[in-house]
Amino acid sequence: STIANALFDSNYQYGAHVRSGGTLTISNTIFQNHTAPSSSSQVSSLAAFGNAPVALNTVTFANNALAVLADQTTQITGTNIIFTNNTSTTSPQGLFP
Repeated sequence: STIANALFDSNYQYGAHVRSGGTLTISNTIFQNHTAPSSSSQVSSLAAFGNAPVALNTVTFANNALAVLADQTTQITGTNIIFTNNTSTTSPQGLFP
């Protein structure tokens, strides 16, 4: 599956939530303004779980509580990933070099 030239803006709880299945390719896309109301911190612009490979190409994460959330079975790869003014970039840390 492919998502291209998209804008995910101000969604709660996730901008995009990927579960097990085929590989998802996201390109030329912006994830922005995914913030947690009050004390909740369970908000991320992109969440991937259950061995769901995600390939990112030219994707911007801006003004999010958490840019990318993934479990240990999920492989996320990326080129030209831009992080701007996010409270936290990835969980777990270091998803991207």
